[in-house]
Amino acid sequence: MIAAPSGTTSIWKLNGEGSLGALDAFTSVSTSGSLATWHQQVLPALNVKTTGGKKKATFVVTDAGDPVAGASIAVGGKKLTTNAAGRATVALRKGAYRARATSAGYVAGAASVRVR
Repeated sequence: MIAAPSGTTSIWKLNGEGSLGALDAFTSVSTSGSLATWHQQVLPALNVKTTGGKKKATFVVTDAGDPVAGASIAVGGKKLTTNAAGRATVALRKGAYRARATSAGYVAGAASVRVR
């Protein structure tokens, strides 16, 4: 969610452009006694799906359902990189883990996985 600037009393003329990745949102706002144009850039968030198996975990990183190749995943003290299908697999000891995925131009994604 995007919050309006502090002191905003009304918003109108909301426009957005995101064809190159990040969404640039522009709007006209009024505050007590003034008018202004406001801009906010919104990055897409990574989605991380996990599957825990026997001594391994598999991660799939996507953006709106499309695979994100080259995303970095940090889990259990290890760093992985996703392939062209947005997938990465790692051997881990039995236990519960929290994974964090990052890639330039995205808000980081996270997920939990349990390895047997």
